Amino acid sequence: MVLAISLLGIAALLAVFRMIVGPTVVDRMVALDIATTITAAALFLVAFHFGRFIYADVALVYAAISFAAVVALGRFLEERGEA
Repeated sequence: MVLAISLLGIAALLAVFRMIVGPTVVDRMVALDIATTITAAALFLVAFHFGRFIYADVALVYAAISFAAVVALGRFLEERGEA
């Protein structure tokens, strides 16, 4: 469990770094998508660790909403000509 949390923490730091430094808007959007995926994975770990599987449902809903948000953001950027 400690190894999984450590790896998620490192991945989250790398995603935040890419969001800050990313040379293009698309790089920042991909980093945001990665960060939301990491958050959903962390919620699954919390659900597993505490045995409260309602958190797993929350993680699934969060992942679905973040996917829809990334698709909407991608379409918006495509219409503006930045993607």
